[in-house]
Amino acid sequence: MLGTVIANSAFHGSRLDVNHIGGVMETLVSQVEQRGVDRHEIADKLVFISHETYTPARGGSAAAEINALRGAFGADAGKIVIANTKGFTGHAMGAGIEDVVAIKALETGIVPPVPNYKEPDPDLGVLNLSTGGPYPIRYALRLAAGFGSQVAMTLTRWTPMPDGRHRAPDELGYAYRIIDQAAWQRWLDSLSGHTGSTLEVDHRRLRIVDLGAPKTPVESRMRLPIPYAGRMGSPVAGGAAAVAAAPASAGAAPAPTPYAAPAPVAAPAAPSAPATPPAPAAPPAPVEVTDPVLDKVTEIVSGLDGLPAQTCSTLTLTSKPTSASTPSNRPKSSPPSASTTRSNATTP
Repeated sequence: MLGTVIANSAFHGSRLDVNHIGGVMETLVSQVEQRGVDRHEIADKLVFISHETYTPARGGSAAAEINALRGAFGADAGKIVIANTKGFTGHAMGAGIEDVVAIKALETGIVPPVPNYKEPDPDLGVLNLSTGGPYPIRYALRLAAGFGSQVAMTLTRWTPMPDGRHRAPDELGYAYRIIDQAAWQRWLDSLSGHTGSTLEVDHRRLRIVDLGAPKTPVESRMRLPIPYAGRMGSPVAGGAAAVAAAPASAGAAPAPTPYAAPAPVAAPAAPSAPATPPAPAAPPAPVEVTDPVLDKVTEIVSGLDGLPAQTCSTLTLTSKPTSASTPSNRPKSSPPSASTTRSNATTP
């Protein structure tokens, strides 16, 4: 992992600020260059894993991504191979599938194609889109975006084995990446408490085979700092011993106090007739409050999305429902009233 960056411009609920995305990518690439990696030297060995989700041509992910690539890599952006897998998988929660694709593309040297690509977008210019198959890649640039103009990017580099060879898909796994088998075995045994420990895959989990209670005690060597440990106060001097010694130094216990019977209490007087309850107060009249902030936000969102402005820009505040036709008081079998239907409409 050469570099990571996460940012949020709060530009729009579902769109990206093109200039902001370009600035975030420039930040990441500049950060990686401080480690001795030249952006122009890696362009022809780089795969860009796109986030594009079939968004609008203006303000969508594709326009922001291509603009960022050209801003960060200049004329060498055309050498970068671009891949996108959402045509295969759809948009998964967390947009994390592409992270695995990036790692496996580096490990195998195989880049998946852009599915269902039929017609180039002239506004995006000439792009080096993956057609699927082997590519001479050693770096992977990954972009992920989320609602609210969130964006995260990573740049990773392939670390080859001593033979310098990519592995075929049927050769993948952890075993070929072990350089020192003896050190690996000592590490497994220290975790399990048994000698000759092995691994297994159970329900897609890689774990040590369970051989029962450890024969050798397992001691954790990891020491994690406890946040705010110095602010949690200190124990009382002497601890529990000081508290326990206190009663012993008090001497003999005092003599018990003789029991005295309570004096008799007179019977309570007969209750008087209950007072007439006051008449219930009339429900307060509805108060219409105009919210200028809500009106302004509605106007801004309407201008960005091209949707009609909401007609209900006032809030009616009441203490509780008083009408029998209120939805919460209607029988479940009765349909909503016409007045309720009209109040829920959003068209002008």
